[in-house]
Amino acid sequence: MKDNPNNSVISIDTQFPKLIHFAQIETIFTHRRTTNKGQLMDTWLKVKPFAPLPSTIRDVFAQLDQPHLQLHLRLPVSDEEYIINIKDIVAHCAWIEYKAGELVSSIRIPTTAMVVLDRE
Repeated sequence: MKDNPNNSVISIDTQFPKLIHFAQIETIFTHRRTTNKGQLMDTWLKVKPFAPLPSTIRDVFAQLDQPHLQLHLRLPVSDEEYIINIKDIVAHCAWIEYKAGELVSSIRIPTTAMVVLDRE
């Protein structure tokens, strides 16, 4: 098991629940198993999600109507943990954390802004 000291932020396949579309990597590990076809190895990640904003708070980036920018506003990383396969990562993200009222005065809770760093 390897710890990731940089705590990378990732975008996860949208087939997963909205709660975990964006997450911070906590740990990366491999799992080996033997089958009748030989030994298989998978890489897994323990992640902590950035929850969506409550419906009472408008995502200021959604108002830009610029979907190609892939900007998203989420709540700070939660303490919940999920295990996902490395194949479920869509892209890495750049992020910046905002204090309550720092991004816009109407958002009175801490938030995290992220941009998906698409490989295309």
